Amino acid sequence: MAPLAPPTWVEPFDAIDKGIICPQFSVPAGKTAQEDCLVASVYVPNTNKTNLPVMIIIHGGQFLVGYGDVTTPRQLVNSQKVIVVTFNYRLGIHGFLCLGTKDVPGNAGMKDQVALLRWVKQNIASFGGNPDEVTIVGCSAGGSSVDLLMISKLTKGLFKRVIGMSSANVGVTSVQLDPVEYARTQARRNPAPEGSTALPRWPPANANRSPCMEFGQTVELKPTVIPLRATLWDLIYALFYRNPIPPTPGF
Repeated sequence: MAPLAPPTWVEPFDAIDKGIICPQFSVPAGKTAQEDCLVASVYVPNTNKTNLPVMIIIHGGQFLVGYGDVTTPRQLVNSQKVIVVTFNYRLGIHGFLCLGTKDVPGNAGMKDQVALLRWVKQNIASFGGNPDEVTIVGCSAGGSSVDLLMISKLTKGLFKRVIGMSSANVGVTSVQLDPVEYARTQARRNPAPEGSTALPRWPPANANRSPCMEFGQTVELKPTVIPLRATLWDLIYALFYRNPIPPTPGF
């Protein structure tokens, strides 16, 4: 489901870095994984100027691992006089499980990203930023996210420019062909009831099997898919790289 609204407070809020990241299969040293993980960091240059441009960095990690402060843009902030925002979004089963129901409709992690964009729009002026000069930046899964946010009606008016790198919304880590059926398959493989202390029983796996799929993020690369992807990318390059779109005046 979509994230809850951020809390409100009337006393000074001590916004210290507690090393909180969203649950994932590998937790780096010094970090704490917890479900209440939707935190952001705002990096502000040492200047008295206001109305500064804003960059929002979306971390990568195949929608399975990572956290906002894997990037610490202090040099960028102070050299370019730009405000940079990094943030966490839900990953793996917490962020991208889809059951096709009202409670679990899917794409919770993407809804976290939209919520962050809305928060920046509403609050970045308090940090000296210009809410109308926001650029979203992402690499790998972050690049896919940038692509998806560009085509979503939910993000209208929330950013002005984009920098997407290394991936796109047609990448194999960005698409699930039948997420509900895949969720059922995984549930059948781990039938232990909720609250049970029994260890899950996983079926034997062939170590040479290809491809290896992580829960909730990838689609199986069947032979019929590969030519389709190759054709699709050839079309994209033909439209946008061999015949580049001229720049828009004023950007």
